[in-house]
Amino acid sequence: MTVVLITGCSSGFGLLAALELARRGDRVFASMRDPARDAALKARAQEDGLDIETLQLDVRDPSSVQQAVAHVHHTAGRIDALVNNAGVGRLGPLEEFDDDELAAVFETNVYGVHRVTREVLPVMRAQGEGVMVNVSSVGGLVAAPFFAVYSASKFALEAMTEALGSELTPLGIRVISICPGPYDTEIAAKGEAPPARHGPDSPYKAEYETVLGRHLAAMKAADKPEEVATAIAHAIHDPATPARVIVPALYEFVAAARGQTPEAELRKALRANYGLEG
Repeated sequence: MTVVLITGCSSGFGLLAALELARRGDRVFASMRDPARDAALKARAQEDGLDIETLQLDVRDPSSVQQAVAHVHHTAGRIDALVNNAGVGRLGPLEEFDDDELAAVFETNVYGVHRVTREVLPVMRAQGEGVMVNVSSVGGLVAAPFFAVYSASKFALEAMTEALGSELTPLGIRVISICPGPYDTEIAAKGEAPPARHGPDSPYKAEYETVLGRHLAAMKAADKPEEVATAIAHAIHDPATPARVIVPALYEFVAAARGQTPEAELRKALRANYGLEG
């Protein structure tokens, strides 16, 4: 039985991954910042006859991370897989973000992943094996207009994942990045709020609203977030899984564009993709 700790399980990919892994017979510890929000997961688990333990883990709080990881290790005796799923999304003109808004995104998407990883790694090293799955984004491969803050955090996560994978190879620990495209999840909905400095007189207003509209439409069109949960489960259980998995596969062109398209052409293509001229 594989012991799995997942962060950010109150909704979205985390909730779906917890269910998918439990269906496969894994022992799942589904963590979330506010354990009072575990009703949706518990209801789904009960419907499917699945045994999933929920626990409190706020990736922004070192003490919370330490206590949660210690609990899982003490209860199960090991941690075979960690899914760093907790994250936040923000969309808007880079110029209009306040310092604290930028910091809040990095606090969860980058520092939070580091805190949990740092706490779990000694357990996996002692075991001589383990799997770490970081839920990133296609936005961590190519940065579209008005995704600067979110993409910056996911670019950082991609760099961390790539380097960590090399560092842990001799220790028998696999590290995989899962990069979802746009899906209609709660994190995406929360990221729709404009930055603090954005107002009706913003010089970016028209283009920002166009991009936001295109983004919302793309999320609505991708109606199977279960694909990401399946990819996470596959990454944990299949040692042949590549270091980076893009979901859905049709978004693999994004990674290809990054390496094959001149920067000026890439920017033009990204603008056109979101309905912007020039």
